[in-house]
Amino acid sequence: MCFLGWTVTVTEELFYDIVNDYEVKRRKREQELEEQLKVEALRRKEELEERRREELRLQKTPGRSNAVSRNCSPARVPKMVAISQPRSASKVLFPSTPGRVPAKVARVQGDKGECSREPTMNTLSPAQARSNMREKREQLKKHVMEHGEKLRREEQERLRLKHVHEEHYCVQEIKTELDEMPSLGEELRRAEEEETNRLRKEEEDRRRLSDEERTKKKEQEARTLELLEAARKEEERRAEEERQRIREEQKIREQAEAEARERQRAEEEEAKLRLNVSCSAELLNRHLANVSLNTSTAHNRTSPNHSSYEMTPDKTYKPATENDYNIEDLSSGDETDSEPDLTLIFGKKKKYPRRGSSGIWESPISHPRQGVGAYQNRLNKRY
Repeated sequence: MCFLGWTVTVTEELFYDIVNDYEVKRRKREQELEEQLKVEALRRKEELEERRREELRLQKTPGRSNAVSRNCSPARVPKMVAISQPRSASKVLFPSTPGRVPAKVARVQGDKGECSREPTMNTLSPAQARSNMREKREQLKKHVMEHGEKLRREEQERLRLKHVHEEHYCVQEIKTELDEMPSLGEELRRAEEEETNRLRKEEEDRRRLSDEERTKKKEQEARTLELLEAARKEEERRAEEERQRIREEQKIREQAEAEARERQRAEEEEAKLRLNVSCSAELLNRHLANVSLNTSTAHNRTSPNHSSYEMTPDKTYKPATENDYNIEDLSSGDETDSEPDLTLIFGKKKKYPRRGSSGIWESPISHPRQGVGAYQNRLNKRY
């Protein structure tokens, strides 16, 4: 292998030594990173514990403190006096309530030898405790996510380097002859060509997939348009059939109405004609009843004047048909109806006497019966 004018003979043992050395360094870096993370987490935990201890040391009951506190109302904060005696640190931190002796007196000695009264511990409220726990959880979650992201990036970098090593430097057989060993420049050029070919192939595959997707999309759109067009034509056909059916029904209904009107008009004309015929026959009968029956002399007598019309013929009574009951016969009202005796069919009805005024109303109380009453009969039966 030739690199910058130097000829290097790469053997299989040397290659695996390089790979193993890289793996050892990587594991060492990971262990150092884990140790640093553990130290950082321990330091943060100690700082948090120290801050909590300091807060507990400085806290006191709001009723016994002159310092502004979150648990103390602003109205209970004492006013600052211009002329006041300087107090010690312990008195400033933990002043006692005027006119009141503390229940327990104790002194706490700090790390630097300072003595102060034992502070009254202020228990955290549930909301503060939940807030502190929430902050802890968020910090821990953030730390875990950062650590996981960092490990993931390192793992990706390791896999990338391993892939590069496997792609460029892993060979099935390494020739020991110098003249058969390819130069580093040729390997790099071949690697670049392979990378270029791979990228070009990926680009072609991507372009082919995009073309196929566009073709499929166009085919799907065309199929959708065909379905919509078919649905529209089917809807138009159904609408046209519905309109045709409505027109046919309207035509049939109009034809039936016209036939009904024509039939009614014919029946009315026929009724009028029968009425005219019956009236003419009645008038003729009355005329014949009033005219003398001595027709022989009338026939023998010659009249100089001739009549301009013929004698009206006699009425011909047509028998009743299925639809004609000879209702227009004028003599039908002269006959008596032969109705049956309804009392024989339904029987006689019981007629109740009409009640008059209240003065003459007959009641059982006003007309008692002779004999023993029903109540007395019940008493006699019992006793």
